[in-house]
Amino acid sequence: MAAAMGCVLVIVFALAMCWFSAFIGMLVKSAQGVQLWGFLLMFPLVFGSNILTETSKMPGWLQAFVKVNPVTYLTEAERARLVGGPATTVVVRALLWALGIFVVFAPLAVWAYRRRLSA
Repeated sequence: MAAAMGCVLVIVFALAMCWFSAFIGMLVKSAQGVQLWGFLLMFPLVFGSNILTETSKMPGWLQAFVKVNPVTYLTEAERARLVGGPATTVVVRALLWALGIFVVFAPLAVWAYRRRLSA
């Protein structure tokens, strides 16, 4: 059951991030541009998280970014669900980040899509 819930959490977060990608896709004119901007914006989120190493082993300036990074919350929630331990708080934080990303970028992507259609 924990593995299924972990998969659902990743899917929910990924669907929220799809709206971010859709927004970029509406703003940039070429496929190469979408790939470039998507990579440039996602790179700090992925590598500036605690996916690869513990937060305590990072320099202080990077720890400040890691502690507010949505990917960090997703990573902590997945570890708690799959390895064990208290998961309620970190899962709620990850879901709140997913909801926040959705609330911000879904309307922006729809607005950019409508703007592009009318142009």
